[in-house]
Amino acid sequence: MALTAEDRFKAESLTITELFQNAIYEVPAFQRDYSWTKEECADLWSDIKNLVDGEVKAHFIGPMVVIRQGEKNQKKYLVIDGQQRLTTIQMIISLLRDHWVQLDPGRRETQAGPMPYEDTCKSLLVSGPPAYSITFIPNWHIRDTFLDYVQREISDEKRKTLVRISDVSSKDMEYAEELFKAYLFFREKISVLTKSQTEKFEDLLLNDVLILRIDAVEIDNAFILFDTLNNRGLDLTQGDLVKNLIFQSMKEPVTTNLSPAMIKILTDWDNVAEKVSYKKLDSFLRYFLILKLGKKIQKESISKDIEAEYGNQVKIKQFIQEVSDYSDLYALIERTDSFQGQYKIQLNALFDDLNDLDQATQAVFLLAALKRFTNWETKEHFEKLSKVCRGAEVLSFRWLITGKNAQDLENIWREAGIKLMDQTKDDQKVLEATLNHLKQNLPTDQEFRTELAGRALKSSKFVRYILRKIENSRIDNVVWVLAGPDKLDVEHIAPKTPDDSHDWRRVMLGDSSYRSIIYRLGNQTLLTKSLNRSEKNNEFKDKKDRYLKNTGHLTELTKEVLTASSWSHASVVKRSELLAKEAVALWNWNALEKEIKVTAATPKEQKKRTVKKVAKKRTVKKVAKKRTPKISIQRGRH
Repeated sequence: MALTAEDRFKAESLTITELFQNAIYEVPAFQRDYSWTKEECADLWSDIKNLVDGEVKAHFIGPMVVIRQGEKNQKKYLVIDGQQRLTTIQMIISLLRDHWVQLDPGRRETQAGPMPYEDTCKSLLVSGPPAYSITFIPNWHIRDTFLDYVQREISDEKRKTLVRISDVSSKDMEYAEELFKAYLFFREKISVLTKSQTEKFEDLLLNDVLILRIDAVEIDNAFILFDTLNNRGLDLTQGDLVKNLIFQSMKEPVTTNLSPAMIKILTDWDNVAEKVSYKKLDSFLRYFLILKLGKKIQKESISKDIEAEYGNQVKIKQFIQEVSDYSDLYALIERTDSFQGQYKIQLNALFDDLNDLDQATQAVFLLAALKRFTNWETKEHFEKLSKVCRGAEVLSFRWLITGKNAQDLENIWREAGIKLMDQTKDDQKVLEATLNHLKQNLPTDQEFRTELAGRALKSSKFVRYILRKIENSRIDNVVWVLAGPDKLDVEHIAPKTPDDSHDWRRVMLGDSSYRSIIYRLGNQTLLTKSLNRSEKNNEFKDKKDRYLKNTGHLTELTKEVLTASSWSHASVVKRSELLAKEAVALWNWNALEKEIKVTAATPKEQKKRTVKKVAKKRTVKKVAKKRTPKISIQRGRH
């Protein structure tokens, strides 16, 4: 006989008081970490403030999905969906309790007699007799941190010293940066409330904020409901759904005391998510699937595609291993990790340049390149990898300058990446086919030159990349010259914000507006930070005099500017056209045949940079080790 809706789900609309009174909620191990940003916190605060201001009579904060555990007379629930809201509400209740203690208003009359004002909030943070247990146990990564900084009473030493984010130890911050940001946000809001305001705020929060608690009874029902809510607009990422898929595939009961095998799987998955960052996890998974399956993948279908490809216990382990390997490569692309080996200087500089372009969708192609030519410590693979990456840089830069359709470029990257993954052809044939595909889609020299000369370029990072590449190409035009990070600023010769000391707006009159002409490439150059700050609003002849006294700190591009007798709208137009002509030769397909060389960073700087990257990588390894102990929950710690 088919189960009825009542057999599958039991739903109750509850106030915050009813939600936490004599109940315990626990977030199981497969849930992600706390991730609310300032935007979500501000939205919730605004909604509660609307209650306080009388603009609304009640506020509904949405549904939560739980599974009831233990005996029938126990109210103990595992939280399948809603942990972000529960964590935040518990945080606000804790802050109200602390604020009452600081206000020290004495006692208030209750049905049980005079009681301290903070006792109302305390009763929702710790369940009553006989257990006296904490009513909410968050994600296992932040459990101790949440207890120390939020749930414990204000006398705790860690709480006394917490004034700003920088006061938090790196150990406590490890998985809880967003948690601390939210805590400080709400603490600042609550700390200014008077006694009467606090009393009103508490009453409305606890009695007029409503939540729908849905008891799914069994785990299978919970996941059905979880997917249904997601399909109807609940803000769940594909990464969240994949994590739930992993848990289902392991076929373990939903408890916090997981088997060692399950803990390892979840730990490996969390390491992947941390390595690529939660914000970019969905994009990374889509790129992974494109290369794995050799076809176009829609963001909305990621979890379904993974389920179709890996949907059983044996294959889910294979999925974790494969996606972990790709996450290591993705970290190199995102520059959160660095290359090692004999070609590390060249590869790190090359990928720094690619990263400076901020062209996100090239990542699917770069992943394929790193996967195909994975033995980059050998000369053969290093040369092939560097060639396809230089091809990617030329295409990305020309495409960005000419403003062509971004979706078309993503399609080019996807098709090129799939070509690189073709295992039926040898490396050389794959390389030739891939480069030919990229070259066919290259914007023409004329398009590129015209757009670069006439565009307003407002991103200092982007302009620094362009000028640095031109500067370094002049050193030796028979090689592909790369440069690591430098300490040069982008200087606008006619300043962005001129003051009354010189009438730059009159000097720069011409066919284009002042706001347009100052961002042309021809009006920008590279200077040391100190020179840039001191001279930004001075007229051109004064800038020339000061710059010429510091010739040892000037780039070739800046020295070239100083040969001009004056600076005007026509000067910018002419210089923009000359630099654009030079750029056509530099970002050119013929450049792929040049020797690769790094000149900008000194050996000492390279050594310092490499040590820093290695240190970060070792930290990740320590984190992975830390995440694997058996989970045990100690009740009643408060």
